[in-house]
Amino acid sequence: MIRKIINIIVFAIAGVAGILGLYYAINFSSNDFDGDKLPQYKAISTIHDVNPMMLDSLSNTTTDNLPAFLESYDKTYQDLDNAVKASEPAKVAFYNYIATVKKIDKNNFEAFKAEFNTNTRLQDLLAQFDKEGKYAEEFKKVEKYEDLDLYNLFLEENYNDVRQEYLKKNEHKNAIKVCLDTVHVINGINYANLKDSVYNSYTSSVNDVVSLNKIFNADLYICYAIFGIAILSLLILALVHIITNFKSSYKILFGILAIVVIFVISYLVAGSARSDVFVKLQISPNTARLIEAGCYTVYITFALAIVSVIVSLFSKFKKV
Repeated sequence: MIRKIINIIVFAIAGVAGILGLYYAINFSSNDFDGDKLPQYKAISTIHDVNPMMLDSLSNTTTDNLPAFLESYDKTYQDLDNAVKASEPAKVAFYNYIATVKKIDKNNFEAFKAEFNTNTRLQDLLAQFDKEGKYAEEFKKVEKYEDLDLYNLFLEENYNDVRQEYLKKNEHKNAIKVCLDTVHVINGINYANLKDSVYNSYTSSVNDVVSLNKIFNADLYICYAIFGIAILSLLILALVHIITNFKSSYKILFGILAIVVIFVISYLVAGSARSDVFVKLQISPNTARLIEAGCYTVYITFALAIVSVIVSLFSKFKKV
């Protein structure tokens, strides 16, 4: 009974997701979203996620009121640009500090720690981003060279947050610039009828992108729901099977325990250093380590499965 109810729920949600996905695909292709217009679509999507009021204001503005719209959002862009530029030195200083700490080896650790407070370059870097002094205080707690890896991990995790926030602001700023540049061009058209036509076409495209974004997000959330229900139902059914057939389920329990042990070992083996790909994707060191551990778990499990198949085949042939 439980299995039937879960199946009905999963298939119902999957059907809704499929219909929304099909609607999204049809509208995306029918709106002629070509490659040349892609920067515009990306900009509109970014603004919709961060500052949807700007798009609402744009849709409700007439060509006669475009100068007022541009004046208001030109100031918004300038303020955001100034904020991004103001935050960049601290981000760069943070990065340079991490690079300096990573150069410490076992031979110079004691000397570096002894000169920490008097090192002018280090103190200048810290002054730019460590206003509360938490990074300096955490370093002073590092008593042995072996503990430096934890401090480096602490720095990388915090720098990742700072860098991600900087990238978000910069992306938002660039998106506003793309949108405003287009509106400035439209506002510069001298013929009223042509200006109205071009502006209406542009706002229509903006509304189409916003609508499709909402559909895509809804479809994405539904897919998450399907995945969650599938995992939950799998766990429930497995638990029910184990409880009702405990004597014959010990192999399943041993299998789960083996996978957990493999994952723990993989996590211990996985390093805290991130590849360039992880840095570009703004993945934190902890998440990167979990991903690496997951990959190792899959590799080891797959290898053990192959070995077990080979051993099984070999034993059968040997009996023959």
